[in-house]
Amino acid sequence: MTSNLAKLIPVCPELEKIAPNTVNHPMLLEVVDQIMNEAHQILPEKRSGYSCDALLYTELYCEITGLSPHHGSNDLKQLWKGKEHFFQRFEKRIFINGKRRQAIPDQPTLSRFLQKIAESGLSQEFANLLLWAQFLYLKQQNEIRLDVILIGDYHDDPCQKDVTDPFCFGTKEGKMVHRTLVFSVISGDLHVVIATFKIHKKQPILPLFHEIITKIRSNRGDIVYCLLDRGFYRKDLLPALKSWQITTILPGRNCTETRQKIQLWIQDKGGRAGKVALKLKYVKKLGWQRLRMDVVLVGKRGHTLDQVKRDVHAGNITDEVAAKQIFPLLFIKGNSKGLKAIRGNENYIRALYRNRWAIEIAFRETHLIGIGTWLNNRDKRLIHFNLKCFIYNLWQIARVHIMHQNPDAEALTLDEFCGRLIKNRSHGILPKLG
Repeated sequence: MTSNLAKLIPVCPELEKIAPNTVNHPMLLEVVDQIMNEAHQILPEKRSGYSCDALLYTELYCEITGLSPHHGSNDLKQLWKGKEHFFQRFEKRIFINGKRRQAIPDQPTLSRFLQKIAESGLSQEFANLLLWAQFLYLKQQNEIRLDVILIGDYHDDPCQKDVTDPFCFGTKEGKMVHRTLVFSVISGDLHVVIATFKIHKKQPILPLFHEIITKIRSNRGDIVYCLLDRGFYRKDLLPALKSWQITTILPGRNCTETRQKIQLWIQDKGGRAGKVALKLKYVKKLGWQRLRMDVVLVGKRGHTLDQVKRDVHAGNITDEVAAKQIFPLLFIKGNSKGLKAIRGNENYIRALYRNRWAIEIAFRETHLIGIGTWLNNRDKRLIHFNLKCFIYNLWQIARVHIMHQNPDAEALTLDEFCGRLIKNRSHGILPKLG
């Protein structure tokens, strides 16, 4: 479809009135073509005259511009008037009753399409398809570089207690939550969410990591670093990331090796960098197989190693108190990119790991858009969260653009960005094509 349409559609600068970014229609159609193979595998069968790529194109346009399906489809209908056959399975443009075939699916068609996806249990796949299409769109717009930093983390949404629900988790605080595994990437100053997965009890997460890493690399992307929280300290995941040649940074667990390392540093008997090992499995006649990792000691929030050492020498704090102000970072080297040596780069490793807070900020900001606790259905909750991530990504792009154009400009807040989406929505402004 793209080969025919790219020659017909101009890049419309008027679309800046709808959202802070310009929608490049030829590139958006290129993205639709790229995801169609995957889309055909997950989307349910349909009988309407609209092709799946037309439905995805309309849905993506509505998501990117922040328009409702009603207004978004009306704008696109004006743009494609007279070119209806490019979006149809059939070449016939005019029916027997004299009515012209519509080019773009209308709101009822989109609503039925999304309802069928929800009924088919494909909400997760479809929501991730939209996020991935957005990622490809940004990549083709050169907003995202080839080398990225991958971040994985869990996001918990409060939910009603249901012992029969495999997606309902209990926390240490006695609350019940729906847990979502979220993947995001950092490219330069830009941080965007690329996928979310609903997690059920005892679900292995290694296949999900493999899926995301494979998708990034299959699109000529490369992952230099992977930043994780302590909850991902797993015997299957960490060796796999190393075998995939991805350098991983995460906090070390509270074990004998790390405690001894901290005590030796406090007593001036060791440096802040060293080696630790993770026991993987026992192999007959070979013994325990281990994963060798570098460990770097860093100060917790509000503390620096220099100040901790001075307080210990001055007798202001005990060794036990000092140990609580320090935590170990594990550095598992998987590729030759990035850092070449650990010693001398301890502060850089700490600064590099601080990038992981970008996903925590994303969780906080998407929470402000709306909690969605009124949704009891797990699939609907996931789609609601994905749509908030979609808006968050658009906000990040606008924020970075403003920062690059004017470094002294006041930072664009998410509230202000969402306000612009509502205030600047304009209907019927698209020029008609020849």
